[in-house]
Amino acid sequence: MASLDQPWVENAERALIQGLVKSEAFRRLQEISFLGAIDYYNIHKSKENTWYFSRSDHTFGVLFLVKRLIDNIEISKKDRLYAVAACLCHDLGHSPFSHSTERAFKKINPDINHKVVLEFIMSAPEMGVSAVLSEFGLSVDRVLGISVGTDNELSWIFHNPINVDTLDGMLRFIASFRLQLPFDVLRAVDSLASLRNGDDLTPHDVDNLDVFWNVKASFYEHFLKRGAYAKFEDAYIELVLAKKKSVDYRDYLKIDRELAEEIGLEPELYFKHIEHEREYVPSKFYIDRSISLRSISDLYLRYVRKGGKA
Repeated sequence: MASLDQPWVENAERALIQGLVKSEAFRRLQEISFLGAIDYYNIHKSKENTWYFSRSDHTFGVLFLVKRLIDNIEISKKDRLYAVAACLCHDLGHSPFSHSTERAFKKINPDINHKVVLEFIMSAPEMGVSAVLSEFGLSVDRVLGISVGTDNELSWIFHNPINVDTLDGMLRFIASFRLQLPFDVLRAVDSLASLRNGDDLTPHDVDNLDVFWNVKASFYEHFLKRGAYAKFEDAYIELVLAKKKSVDYRDYLKIDRELAEEIGLEPELYFKHIEHEREYVPSKFYIDRSISLRSISDLYLRYVRKGGKA
């Protein structure tokens, strides 16, 4: 394992992390809320009952899980660097207020989304990312491929039904409302390592992954699509559409505060009547318990989501 050569690994990865974190692109994530418009309401109306996380907080959480994962699988030193780089870059393209704003921006300009913006950020010299990657001999195209799910070797780390990105994401969603976590995140990461290594999972390991999938289903079906917070996000989207007539890359590169000031966002939006409530399109999350987990590919067969949009 790469951990047998730990001094080199730690020094190179530490330098790569420091370089990317200091970039203009990454610093912006410190001022982008993780839950988006929901965080705006919580900060102003429910601060005593909730916790706030930024996109950079989430990225560091994913980094911790990535490091735990790659410390426990067979992986080359170069691919360790690629995994770390992809982790730190994967959310750079998010708009202010994260997914909440992107839903509105895509209605105004469907040709731009956070993946397109990510490609721009990673290539533009002024954003500071490409120079850091070049210093470590890393390909911008491959880091981008790992981040968006097109790399054949490492995309599984971030793109399978149960992955380090969504594990930290669900942890932060639950922690935002100060609720008790019903699944063990570290055990889930260790299970991913076991599957990658071809090791057997215990029944408790599988139960833990099943619980995570059910929690994820509840989050998408009940929190994101229905209820008071979903209505607040819909009102926020209506406000963005009313105030913005055009969207380009510069809009995606703003921070929460800049967009809030531009559109006149106020916490009282929570109580606004929605003119056009979104059509509820259910997703079918289910677990095919006939599928035994023996490899990473089995995750796609056991944990299924069909239809619907978040």
